[in-house]
Amino acid sequence: MSLNLDISDKSLEDLFKKAIQNKKFMDQLYNASKEKRTKLFDKRVRVYYPSKAFPSISVTGTQCYLHCKHCNRKYLQGMIPITTAQKLIDFCHKHAEKGGTGCLISGGYTAGGFVPLNKFINAIKEIKETTSLEINVHTGIVDKKMAEALAYAGVDSVSIDVSGDIKIIREIYGLQKTPEDYYKSLINLKDAGIRITPHIGIGFYYGKIDHEFEAMRMIKKVEPDVLVFVVFRPTPGTPLENLPPPPLEHVLLVMALARLYMNSTPISLGCMRPSGKYRLLLEEKAVEIAADRIATPARSTVSKFTKEGYVIEELNKCCTL
Repeated sequence: MSLNLDISDKSLEDLFKKAIQNKKFMDQLYNASKEKRTKLFDKRVRVYYPSKAFPSISVTGTQCYLHCKHCNRKYLQGMIPITTAQKLIDFCHKHAEKGGTGCLISGGYTAGGFVPLNKFINAIKEIKETTSLEINVHTGIVDKKMAEALAYAGVDSVSIDVSGDIKIIREIYGLQKTPEDYYKSLINLKDAGIRITPHIGIGFYYGKIDHEFEAMRMIKKVEPDVLVFVVFRPTPGTPLENLPPPPLEHVLLVMALARLYMNSTPISLGCMRPSGKYRLLLEEKAVEIAADRIATPARSTVSKFTKEGYVIEELNKCCTL
């Protein structure tokens, strides 16, 4: 690596602060991350378009105990509501017959910060045993019993949002939890032998960089299969709708530092991110600097990748798989 850096547990915040105050150093970090990304993955990029082949299902419909300031239940409205185990089985069998590749099973949270999946475990197991569908489950907080149940069901991956600061957990999510609860969830999943694909929300604390580096520290300890970044998107109908997204260079710095810090872990730019020109620039730069996979990029972005010599692998499923 051309830049001699101390990428340690303690240095992440200091490197970030130095970079946002020093454009030359910022560019050096970008270049160092790009160099490592190329060394690990060459000019290959996985492009994911879940679409109809890999739909998102909410087992709670539009119901959620929480009123998270960045979401306010809005994102549940775009999911397919399936609230009983038998309906989930029936849907997935028909989906498989039509050539579907899998599905995301998610839903609204309880007061405890988890998706109520207990009554769907046997259904998921039956789906896995009788179809070729891949199942990614979005869980929230996971205790040991649930981790073991998900392993029993044979899920292909578990996506869990990881928060590294109590402020975001209390003020944005409205949960009486701590970062330690998220770390214990990761450990429970790891101990159960499940494929772990944690998500870090960049800028979810009122559009500011706040919890991201502590989340990285916790995640690195469990050696995840994929690290997914999503970016705060001001969403109409939510308490944060009028806030700006985090500065693009700050988002790219978080991702660059993750690439330098997370050893050889694949990094993805996930589905949730701002729209417009911001989105297009983020897609292009995130892959150039740090990410080896990306969810639902614009077709114009993929065309740019091709012109720049990237080898594109297009997949119709979640970017966690």
